[in-house]
Amino acid sequence: MATGTLLLGDGIHWDEPSVLMMGERYADKFLQDVYNVSTVKIATMSESLKVFVSASNLKIDCLLNSVNFSLYDVTGKQVNNSEIKALETKQFDLQKGIYILSVTDNSNTVVQKVIIP
Repeated sequence: MATGTLLLGDGIHWDEPSVLMMGERYADKFLQDVYNVSTVKIATMSESLKVFVSASNLKIDCLLNSVNFSLYDVTGKQVNNSEIKALETKQFDLQKGIYILSVTDNSNTVVQKVIIP
C-alpha cells in the first residue's frame, strides 16, 4: 500500500484523497523522468501555490491568494523579491544551482529549497 493512503472497506479501492495524492505523485514522477521537470510543493500552501522547476527556470503559479516571495542564492544574495497576485504566474530564468524560496501569504511564511539542475 502507498504511504499516506487509505483503502476503502473492500480492500481493493482507495478513497478519493488517496487517489488524488497518488495521481499527483505519478504526475510529478512522470514530469521528472520524461521532461526533466519537477514540481515543488510548498508545504502549507499546496492548495494555493505551485512551483515548477525545470533545467533553467522557475515558474510560480499562484492559484488562490496573493503571496509575497523572495528568492535567494546559496550565498544569501536576494535574486528576486516580488508579489504574485491570485491567478498570476511568474517565471524566472536561473542559472544551475541551489536557491532558497521564501513565500509569505496573509498568515504563513514557508521556506523551501529549490534546485535548478
